[in-house]
Amino acid sequence: MPPYFAYMQCLIAYLVLMAVALAVCALLFLMPSKRRLALRLCLAILASLPGILAFQFVVGIPLVLLLAAVWGFDAVFHPPDWAQWAVGLPAIVIMFISLAGASLLGCYTGSRIGWQIGGGTPISAAIAEQKIVRFVLSWFWRSGA
Repeated sequence: MPPYFAYMQCLIAYLVLMAVALAVCALLFLMPSKRRLALRLCLAILASLPGILAFQFVVGIPLVLLLAAVWGFDAVFHPPDWAQWAVGLPAIVIMFISLAGASLLGCYTGSRIGWQIGGGTPISAAIAEQKIVRFVLSWFWRSGA
């Protein structure tokens, strides 16, 4: 089974969970006293997916370099099977933990931004308020200067 197939299965499962959560938000919209809460929840749910994808992209850049290094090691040295496992298995574990951590952090950050937007905070202010977003953007601003 190709790795992207497992990724697509996880993405589809997340989209299904989002749809269920949005259906709950729709029920909250029917109650006038809960509309503000429903709006905030709805925006938090919707903003979580771009947060996840953005954080996975940022973490994916060094992971592609790690994968290229492992493939380069294999191509240049043609190591025996035990050495391939000794190099490949830790690389797989690092990739899995990194993507899982990026997904969780992206979901939290995206949800927080959506929640603040639902509360009336402008989009740019809600994004700029997140410390992790400022930290990651500082990498790109420094490298471009």
